Amino acid sequence: MDQILIRNNLPHVVTVFSEGHYEELHSGEPNISELIQGLKELHSVGISVMDITYGISAEGTTKINDPGTFSTSEPPNTRYNLPEDVPILFKSDLWCLGCVIIGKNVPRRCTKSQEILDKYSDTFGPEKSLILHSLLVLDPEKRSF
Repeated sequence: MDQILIRNNLPHVVTVFSEGHYEELHSGEPNISELIQGLKELHSVGISVMDITYGISAEGTTKINDPGTFSTSEPPNTRYNLPEDVPILFKSDLWCLGCVIIGKNVPRRCTKSQEILDKYSDTFGPEKSLILHSLLVLDPEKRSF
């Protein structure tokens, strides 16, 4: 996996200096647009990362972290409750990104997207709401960035 990241130099994904040696990232509030861009970058090179973690670079860029959880062949494990019984490569990533954005693990008992959005609406404004409406969709095939 490290070799894929080194070859592609993805600006919103943790920088890999050499096999097993990564850029140091710090905690902080994520830039949602940069998180989305990082996931798009990973998908563009065939990498899925459902257990999304992030950090902030020394330059202030939000980057997706922890290449140990990245996968190119099957959906990786996740700590997030997916509405689908079997994770779907790339599409389940979008649900997990929605959970990261709202900062909570969406309960599995939520059976309607609107129910989920209503439950957490007090924690995000109009811009986040628009993004979440495309990520937290029960039908994985209808999820998008």
